[in-house]
Amino acid sequence: MKQKIQDFLLRLQSEKKMQFIVGAVVIGLALMFLFPSEQKRVKRPIATKEVKTAKLTDNESYNDLLTRLAPDIQKQENKINQIEDKLSGLDKKIDENSDRVAEIFKKLMEKMQQSQQQQGIAQSGTEVSAPPPIDVPDMGTSMGGGMQQISEMESFVNEQQDIAPPVKTGPEASAFIGAGDSVRVKLLAGVNAPTDGTPYPVVLKLCGDVYGPDGSALPLGEARLIAAAQGSITDSRALFRLTSLNLRLPDGRRIVKRVDGWVVGEDGIRGMQGVLIDPLGKAIGGAMMAGAVQGFGSALEMNNVSIQDGGIFGTETWNVTGNPWEFALGRSIKEGANEWSDIIKDRVKNMVPVVQVLSGREATAVFAKSVSIKGLYEVLTQGDESGE
Repeated sequence: MKQKIQDFLLRLQSEKKMQFIVGAVVIGLALMFLFPSEQKRVKRPIATKEVKTAKLTDNESYNDLLTRLAPDIQKQENKINQIEDKLSGLDKKIDENSDRVAEIFKKLMEKMQQSQQQQGIAQSGTEVSAPPPIDVPDMGTSMGGGMQQISEMESFVNEQQDIAPPVKTGPEASAFIGAGDSVRVKLLAGVNAPTDGTPYPVVLKLCGDVYGPDGSALPLGEARLIAAAQGSITDSRALFRLTSLNLRLPDGRRIVKRVDGWVVGEDGIRGMQGVLIDPLGKAIGGAMMAGAVQGFGSALEMNNVSIQDGGIFGTETWNVTGNPWEFALGRSIKEGANEWSDIIKDRVKNMVPVVQVLSGREATAVFAKSVSIKGLYEVLTQGDESGE
């Protein structure tokens, strides 16, 4: 009995439920003694029954708790089993991806060694060293992104199998016309070069190769040179300034380049000797003729009229004393000559002297600025190789 009391006390100290029941019983007994009128309402069997139920509640609550938690425990066990299955599957995929990554890096190393050999590193006597080791990322940390990166890397390596490595080349070669290079040209159309500074376009045809220092020559075929011509009234020469070069490549392509230079005539002097066409002589002859006609008309007019002077403040009085028809003829000739003289003056102002150079003459064109013609060197080189 003593042992049971000790067990009851221990349960009372450790279990809050027992403490609550004992407290309720104590409070009930206290109320019964304090309020005797209410004692009849409270039945003792009920209190004893509550105590008995309280004693049986521990096992029942444990069983209820197990019953309620059993479905949740089963769900958690199912989830744990699923997670274990997924982890085992991920382990298998990691092993497979590790093998794929190893194969990919092996292919990359082989490709790098092949490219180095093709670039001549092995031929120059230097050893071909393997590329530094590459850290392979942990595939387990980011499985989704790792799978995608591995697939992209593998496709990239497969695409690069047939691509040849870049070949180191030297500076790009091109046909070059330097400042001071010269070429023989032919004037295709004659020109009347104005002497007032107005440029007049002309076309020149190349008659040979473009020659440079040390006998270097650049063949341009029958290319065309466009030049602007101006006349010089002092030495009767037509001066030419080169503006454009129009040529056709051997493969059929056409190229137009802006150039600058001048033309040297047959006598070795800048420009080409021409014929000065100056309207000044015609203007002088026309003025002399107009003056003679005007004098004849004035003489005929004055021969048939008398003039009376009216003094200082008077006016002159013209009296026709001769043949009136001769007077009218002389007056008309005089007025017409005056108009003719005015027309000649206006025409002389608009007439510009020119230097005439006929077509078919040959000269030398000299380039003042350097010009690079892309594509011509390659075409000429291919032509030489095919000819050999």
